[in-house]
Amino acid sequence: MSEKKTIINPQTSRPILVGGETWRKLVNNKVIDGKLLKPANEVYEAETEEEAKATVKFLKTKQVKPNVNIRRHNKQPNKIVEVKKRLTHAQIEEYMKKISIQVMKREKTKIADMDESKIEDYLSEQILNEMLSSGKITEKDLDRFSIKETPAEPDVESESESGTEYESESE
Repeated sequence: MSEKKTIINPQTSRPILVGGETWRKLVNNKVIDGKLLKPANEVYEAETEEEAKATVKFLKTKQVKPNVNIRRHNKQPNKIVEVKKRLTHAQIEEYMKKISIQVMKREKTKIADMDESKIEDYLSEQILNEMLSSGKITEKDLDRFSIKETPAEPDVESESESGTEYESESE
């Protein structure tokens, strides 16, 4: 088993992996010396665009990874790369439906006794937790899907201690 080599980042004085994202940024910005390796998703570099087109066509016929698409790089058309296929709307809908049904079956006794105003927030939280535990969504993605707390409306009072009045937004 090979050990991964680390160096100290001259900007932050923290250890970084050689070949990692931060290391590559430092090499690209000429902060440190190093030879960039071929990116992990790069499959082949052709000499001409015609060769690249033919190679993509050939590789697509021999493709064995079902969730990976082989295509030419957008900015460098001579390079051929593998990219992860995006899920279709139907696949996302099916996954969300499956997770929601699992949560509803599991939580039906708890929500039966719950106040109606709290049910939606509770189920949303449980569905997000189920998605996290399934491994298809990561902690990094959680911020995009989490429930955002809305600030509570101020109480309606005739006068506060400072003498200012608050009005309800519904009036």
